[in-house]
Amino acid sequence: PSRSPIIQTRFSLQKAAVFSNELDITQRVEWGDFSLEPFELAGEEGLVDLNMQIVEGQQTLKVNLKYNTDLFEASTITRMVEHFVQLLTQVVDQPNQGVSTLPLLSPPERKTILEDWNNTRTAAPLDQCFHQLFEEQVLQTPDQIAVTYEDQRLSYDALNKRANQLAHHLQKQGVGPEVVVGIFLERSLDLAVAILGITKAGGAYLPLDPKTPLERLNFILSDSKTHLLLTESKLAASLKQEALPKEMQLLSLDTDGSLIEQNEDDNPTSKVTPENLVYIIYTSGSTGKPKGVELLHKGLTNYLTWVVRTFDISKGTGSPVISSVGFDLTVTSLLPPLLAGNAVHFFKEGDEVEALAEVLKAGNDLSLIKLTPTHLEMLSHLLPQTALESSVRTLVIGGEALSGEQLTFWQQHAPKTRLINHYGPTEAVVGCCFNPVTGVIRSSVPIGKPIDNVQLYILDPYMEPAPIGVVGELFIGGAGVARGYLNHPELTEEKFINNPFGQGKLFRTGDLAFYRAGGIIQFYGRKDTQVKIRGYRIELSEIQTLLAKHPEVKECAVIAREGEAKDKQLVAYLIPNDKSFNADVLS
Repeated sequence: PSRSPIIQTRFSLQKAAVFSNELDITQRVEWGDFSLEPFELAGEEGLVDLNMQIVEGQQTLKVNLKYNTDLFEASTITRMVEHFVQLLTQVVDQPNQGVSTLPLLSPPERKTILEDWNNTRTAAPLDQCFHQLFEEQVLQTPDQIAVTYEDQRLSYDALNKRANQLAHHLQKQGVGPEVVVGIFLERSLDLAVAILGITKAGGAYLPLDPKTPLERLNFILSDSKTHLLLTESKLAASLKQEALPKEMQLLSLDTDGSLIEQNEDDNPTSKVTPENLVYIIYTSGSTGKPKGVELLHKGLTNYLTWVVRTFDISKGTGSPVISSVGFDLTVTSLLPPLLAGNAVHFFKEGDEVEALAEVLKAGNDLSLIKLTPTHLEMLSHLLPQTALESSVRTLVIGGEALSGEQLTFWQQHAPKTRLINHYGPTEAVVGCCFNPVTGVIRSSVPIGKPIDNVQLYILDPYMEPAPIGVVGELFIGGAGVARGYLNHPELTEEKFINNPFGQGKLFRTGDLAFYRAGGIIQFYGRKDTQVKIRGYRIELSEIQTLLAKHPEVKECAVIAREGEAKDKQLVAYLIPNDKSFNADVLS
């Protein structure tokens, strides 16, 4: 086999004594009629991949560590030995302390991991909200195109005035700080107007995918206590009015447009602060019900200014938006261009990836595209296997684990395109770390280092920092951390903990990771059964809980399986209560 069978690691401790006499295994020893002398084995071959042997003498421990050089670098083994010595030193210094609580890291290593690699402090306008930064941009580029949809256009000045009219109207309806306003719209110019109008009014927006099942939609609207729902007439007709929260108002931006246009178009004022809610996004929940994540203005401002600065969004022809507004991946494509004087291009619902491929074939100099690895692979198959000249400056991939194979097409045919692996849960404003990909990567692509004003910690079960190469749970701190889960104080307390290494809160991601040399973080997997499919976070236990409620189901299990086309699919396995069970009843 490719590895040592049965066991790969061995640890042995033995005394250097024969009967009661001390035996020095490094010297010739006379033992009665026998003469014993040391015989050194060549040692090139090993029975296991990692073997530590300790021989205990009277005053010393002789340690021999043998390792497979195909698996381990010499620097890794050296570091492992240093950690073992550090542990033994701590045992002597603190003999009454539990071994599991003793640090493996030396003080200099601890400082490097906790402080130096988290030294991300960067000047950012965290005292301002997104819409205020947009208003500043309007003054600089009033006539520049801000948003497009098919053959429709809005300049920065026109977009600002329409958003102002909506904001004034919303304020008259009671919208202000901490008031939630739902957005139930397809991609269009109105989508940009809605987001800006709500934030300008001081409220928090709740993005909802028009494809959301009605039962789930009604739960979210009720759970979030949505004050008002912005929609359009054709989508409003699909809603079951009797199932919607009675206290919630409906506002159709098309049929009620004349009413909205009667309001003033100057910039409104509100009492909103960077500590207030800016948006809520609902993710999958393990209890069978989705849970809302509360994001703050300061976190959004920090993320957007980082994107604008890092990827130079002002250059190129703008960014396309092809994902649902209910998916926080959309934030990266939709909002940063509006702070840089560039354009946002909304793609029509349906066949978005195919439409994007046509745009790239035409050689458009797009500023940035944000995609999931699944969509990236689909796009690669739709493009010609020839060089792509000036099609996209920066390609940001996030939402799922990224493999080196998925980047092969772009490295070969679009060498001028910057490839960025972007990681982050919804609870940390879209993304908290990134890795510019250089060179050929054969396996999983590292997720990189933290973005501006964000700290990342990989901790062991005892909340101690894990050494380089050792897997631990990833925790996120800094400007992007969410307030918590809406209406879930116990879950918030469990997942958002006090930062033991600094100020503020840390979010416990449930993701496993480890440090590579130099502070590069490698994603390793999940602690639980949560999976990601096409960028969407799915709790398998949520689906199992719902299936188990069906009277015909005795037991069930749900897994994510990879199909022939390497696309993940959810598969449920059922044990029925009755042998005559018909699976069609579940449809």
